[in-house]
Amino acid sequence: AEQPPLAAPPQVSAAPSPEKPDSSPTVGEFRQARGGLDVPSPSKPDSTPPGSPGKNPTDWLLLFAPIGSEAGQSVVVELVLPGRASLAAPRLLRLLAQMVELANRYLRRRRMAELQQEAAFWRQVEQFAQQVHTRLDPVWTAYTFVNEGRRLLGCDRLSLLVAEGNRCRMLAISGSSEFDPRSPALRLLGRLTGAVLAAKEPLVYTGPSDGLAPQVQTWLERYVDQTHTKALLIWPLWPSEDLSANPNLSHPQKDADAPGWTGPMADGEALLAQSRPIGALVLEQFEAAEIPMPMRRRLEVVARHGQAALSHSLQYDGIFLRPVWEALGRNAWVVWARSWPRLAWLALAGAILLGVFLFTPSRLEVEATGTLEPVVRQDVFASMDGRVEKVLVDHGDQVEGPGGETGRPGTLLCILRNYELEEELARLSGERATLQERLAALGRALLERQLAPVESDRLSAEQASVRQRLQSLEAQLAVCRQKQEQLYIYSPIAGQVITWDVAGRLLRRPVQRGDRLLRIAQTDGPWQLELRVPEDRIGHVLRAKQQAEAALPVRFILAADPTGSYEGRLVEIDTSAQQRPGEGRTVLAKVQIDAGQVRPLLPGSQVRARIDCGRCSLGYRWFYDLWAWLRRLWF
Repeated sequence: AEQPPLAAPPQVSAAPSPEKPDSSPTVGEFRQARGGLDVPSPSKPDSTPPGSPGKNPTDWLLLFAPIGSEAGQSVVVELVLPGRASLAAPRLLRLLAQMVELANRYLRRRRMAELQQEAAFWRQVEQFAQQVHTRLDPVWTAYTFVNEGRRLLGCDRLSLLVAEGNRCRMLAISGSSEFDPRSPALRLLGRLTGAVLAAKEPLVYTGPSDGLAPQVQTWLERYVDQTHTKALLIWPLWPSEDLSANPNLSHPQKDADAPGWTGPMADGEALLAQSRPIGALVLEQFEAAEIPMPMRRRLEVVARHGQAALSHSLQYDGIFLRPVWEALGRNAWVVWARSWPRLAWLALAGAILLGVFLFTPSRLEVEATGTLEPVVRQDVFASMDGRVEKVLVDHGDQVEGPGGETGRPGTLLCILRNYELEEELARLSGERATLQERLAALGRALLERQLAPVESDRLSAEQASVRQRLQSLEAQLAVCRQKQEQLYIYSPIAGQVITWDVAGRLLRRPVQRGDRLLRIAQTDGPWQLELRVPEDRIGHVLRAKQQAEAALPVRFILAADPTGSYEGRLVEIDTSAQQRPGEGRTVLAKVQIDAGQVRPLLPGSQVRARIDCGRCSLGYRWFYDLWAWLRRLWF
């Protein structure tokens, strides 16, 4: 349905006649309306006495039509025509009325669109307020604040900083889940925000920075040069208790359209001087070099809701021993329960359980892992660099050790070949043959009787030099032959080869001096366990060993046959801890066992053992790991 017009119908004022007084408003009043002054309204009574007739002192035909009024202001269309147009006044009035009706329709539609936009904005503000007050986590609240606030404001970037003393720390940036707080841009923004919060007034930058305080202007120019920001607004955020005492801290000035708009009202200056901002909201524009006034008004609304949520979350996060109080709060029914008999039974059961843990005797056993090894075993190493030319034994072969008094070496295991050593022997042998021939020639020359004394002396000196060089070559050849003998690898002990696939691992393989070639062990002799005890548990073992009169008993099982359990005696503990891959720092311990009772006897078989460290309470046996962890935590 068509709405009624917002304004009254057009009026006409013609030249006055003495016979018929004109009752229309005075020309001066409409001239004032045309000049942009307020038209008298019911709220502002006209100075003209009621009932006094208006007059047209001119010879012109005057037509007036008011257009819809809003907020106490009226718009009047004035049409001034020559006096001879009085005959066409009715048609002109109809034309003017139609024009005014079109203008009124346009104004109504524009006002309706503005109201719809405002309603949509306030619905978004309500959703924003619900989201930002959902949780009490400061980081979550800050990210919700900036991300949802940027969507409401339509700015390029919105950041939130919290005040920490005289400095500000970046808490959240819209559109960025991670940032480097040590970056130059964020450090400059923190310094700039700290200077603005010291003044306790918002900062608006849209180009020139003249007229600002020197401490603010310096950091502002450096930040703009670093980030190329074209427009910037820093809005202080206040604690919730200060907002309750003076809500004007978060409200803009009444005349927000004025060029000098800065932010909070001036009333409540005493409270403003005593309060300290908790942080600041930073609005940035990188494309447009302005911050429109509607965006500033929206920023004030967003900041008013967000700063209350941020203040509450910071206060909640700063509560001393908050996790403890939360746990007590969740279990408050235990304290305020009405079922006291149940609590008494629970307390009695807890006391009995505690007594069982404290006074029930038990045995403290320390777990360790290790391997089953023969006591007599030895690794065979390469004594020279070379390549394995021959392998004369295989896995499981029985070998003999050195002959002792006879000096006979043990069983030959493998033969190495060193080509450099062979070349050196060939070179030295050739040089020795050359020197021997030269020495023989010199001897024949000295036997001749017709030699001059001088020549005889020279030949004698040369003969002595050749003999000396020949002796040196003989010594070098002896050393090379000794090295060549080291290329033959003999068994150092009598036993069995326990290395798997010796030929496949060593044949034609280059080795260096000190490389392990194979292992020989006396499998028919005594056996032992080599345990790796964790460093954090070796203390129990050492104390028990000092207090015990005999060797500590050990129980163990084999990984090859976990169905059987065997016993042994702890005979030796290493004096140092070592770092071993995958096991951490451990201490080696040897356990003597009865090889006749353990089956199968496999060198290197994994075992899991428990070392008996004496008597203790049942609670200590079950929870000594927890007790040790608490001791390390509170040390």
